[in-house]
Amino acid sequence: MLLVLAAYAHVGDVLDTLDAHVDPATPSRVHVEATFGLVTLEGDAGAWVCHEAVTAPGVFAAPHYVQGSTGRFAAWNSGPNDGRDGEPVWTSADRCDWTALTGLAGQLVAEVSLRGDEAWAATATSGVTNGLYRTVDGAFVPAGVSSDTDIFLSVRAEGPAIWAVSTDGDVLTLWHSTDGTAFTSHTVAPPDGVTLPLRGSIGAIDPTDGDRAWLVMDPIGVDFLYELTEAGATQTSIWAPPDRLTDLTRLPDGALLAVLNDRRPWRGVDGVFTEMAVEDASGGDVGPEGLWLSNRTYVNGLFATLSTDGHTAARTLGPEVIASPLSCPAGSTQVTICEPLWDALSLRLQPQPTGDSGTPTPIPPPVVEEPSSCGCAAGTLSGVGGPGALAIPWLLRRRRNRRSPRAR
Repeated sequence: MLLVLAAYAHVGDVLDTLDAHVDPATPSRVHVEATFGLVTLEGDAGAWVCHEAVTAPGVFAAPHYVQGSTGRFAAWNSGPNDGRDGEPVWTSADRCDWTALTGLAGQLVAEVSLRGDEAWAATATSGVTNGLYRTVDGAFVPAGVSSDTDIFLSVRAEGPAIWAVSTDGDVLTLWHSTDGTAFTSHTVAPPDGVTLPLRGSIGAIDPTDGDRAWLVMDPIGVDFLYELTEAGATQTSIWAPPDRLTDLTRLPDGALLAVLNDRRPWRGVDGVFTEMAVEDASGGDVGPEGLWLSNRTYVNGLFATLSTDGHTAARTLGPEVIASPLSCPAGSTQVTICEPLWDALSLRLQPQPTGDSGTPTPIPPPVVEEPSSCGCAAGTLSGVGGPGALAIPWLLRRRRNRRSPRAR
């Protein structure tokens, strides 16, 4: 039996962050995706929503969150069996109550995007027909794009433009639509010498030109960044980063913010990328105050950093700024499920002793003991198991580009 109770699966996770999103409806808010839940920062205080609001009991895998232009959230679990009540995708207008979007039970959901309050999903379940789905009256229905040979890895919907990426492992196929009904497609072959299988994702869409987007090509090893124009008919390789590219954001001034697997953020203008001095980032977004970066908490003890010049840190926030669960009405999902877990999490969010450099000591993960007969290593994530996931483990080998589908 695990010493960390199943009810506290995410409370016991290593403290770390995955991405930061400025709220499109309330730009003074910054939502940080963390390994232990979704945190909303306002000023120097944060409010917490637990993963257990949308995951099945005892599941260790962290769901992904995305926010649409109206402020609505969607959360999805990639593993077919990881969602609460068997439903992988959930939505919320206030982060207090979460409602299942039906129609994808048993599917491996690769990505969800929100266009206003309409949700789009890409599926990647092994051995079945995969494709794109959109919601009608709270249920996912096929969007008319499917394949018996490809899995669909990415979907992004912004304004009238919808982009998606599928793969058969050897080449990528780009899908593009200006109305959500008729799609065109173009294939993208990898450069010579790369190691297959091949995957990719739409990292960003140009809000001023829906026929222009950026593709992260992801073979085994080095990544490549492509600029796509003419709805994908023209594909230009613009950067081969020195490490894997794990997050891409289009900034309001047209530049690209790229975060690499080694936690370094880079700024790109016209295909020329310059490394920023701010370190230990997992993702970022720009708001009225400046550039917000989610930090690698277990590395430097910080939760978020604000940079006003794109290079140095103007403010740094530790996990202790997460002051309480999000305040919600009695009987809501948040109050019923999350609030009982707060005491266990709050103990881990307190300031840690600092070392000689003045930097907080990285917060260690909890000790998890498992019986030797279980056949698994301590800390194994249940979210990478289940039907489909084991058949294509390379699909889930790292999380990337879970970005808010809005103008970057």
